[in-house]
Amino acid sequence: MILGGLLAAPAAHGKLLAHAKFPAAMAPLPGGGLIYGELASGKIWRLSKAGHRSKHPIAHVRHVATEGLRGLLGLAVDKKGRVFADWTGTDGIIHVAKVAPGRQRAVWSPGHDGEEANGGRLAFGKDGRLIVSVGDRDRSVQPGPNGPLGPAFPDFSGGIYSVDPNGPPTQTATTLAPGFFNPFGVAVTPSGDVWATDNAITPDTDLITRVHDGTAEPFAYIAHTAPSGLAAIDDHTLAVCGFVSARLDRYAIAADGTAHVSGPPIAHGCTIGVIRLSDGRLAYAGTNSIHVIRP
Repeated sequence: MILGGLLAAPAAHGKLLAHAKFPAAMAPLPGGGLIYGELASGKIWRLSKAGHRSKHPIAHVRHVATEGLRGLLGLAVDKKGRVFADWTGTDGIIHVAKVAPGRQRAVWSPGHDGEEANGGRLAFGKDGRLIVSVGDRDRSVQPGPNGPLGPAFPDFSGGIYSVDPNGPPTQTATTLAPGFFNPFGVAVTPSGDVWATDNAITPDTDLITRVHDGTAEPFAYIAHTAPSGLAAIDDHTLAVCGFVSARLDRYAIAADGTAHVSGPPIAHGCTIGVIRLSDGRLAYAGTNSIHVIRP
C-alpha cells in the first residue's frame, strides 16, 4: 500500500519564475539564471536566478516567420557568454547565428524551412561545437488515403548536426545522427553524452535516443506526448517536456542504454521547453510562463 501510494503521488508544482510571452527557446546562464526567446517577436531576454527580467532585450532577431511550427526555436550560450539562436526567417530559410553580444553573425543554415517539423533546438557539446537539430520539414511525407504517409525511423531527412560556432556560414556541418523527423529536444549530459527526442514518429509514438558514433542507437519508442524539450538531470536521468501531455516526465537510462519513463511526473504545465539550470533546478515553460523546480 505504501509503495502504491508513492507511485501514485501527484506531481509537484514548480515555482513561478516569470511571466513570459511564448518562451519557446531557453538557455541556462552561470549563477542559476537563464535567457529566453519569444517565439514570434524574436526578442531575447535575460532572467536572473530570482526571476528578475532585463529591462531591455539582450538581442532581437528580426524578420521571424511564425506560420505553422516556425519561429525563434532555439538558444544556446557558450563559455564566453556568446548567445546563439536558431530561427525560421521570412525569407523561408532556417538561420543559425551568433546574436549577442555585438552584431549578428551567421554561423550556418540547413536550408529551407517547412510549415512544420523544423527542429531548431541548440546545445553546446563538450567539444565546444554547437549542436543543431534539424527536422524533416515534411520532405519524406506523402499524402495518403487516410492521412500523411512517411517512412519508419531512421529514414526521414532530418538529423542532429554539429557546427563550428566560429566558422563561416558556408561551413559543412558534421552529421551526428541522421534519420529524424522533428527532433525538438536535445540535451547534453554532464559527461558529454548527447540525447535527443523525436516527435510524431508515428501517430501514436515518439522517440528518445542517445546520439553517438554517427547513429541514433539504441532508441526507445515512447507514448505520444509530443516532446518539446529535453534536459539532462544527470548522467542517468533525463527530463522530457510534452506539448500534448503538458507534463514534465522523468526518464531513467537503463543498463541497455535506452531511456524509459520513471515514476510520476516531475511537474505539470510543461508544454514548450525545459532546461537544467547551473544550480540544478529545472526551468520549464508553458505558453505564458516559466516555472522552476528541483527534480
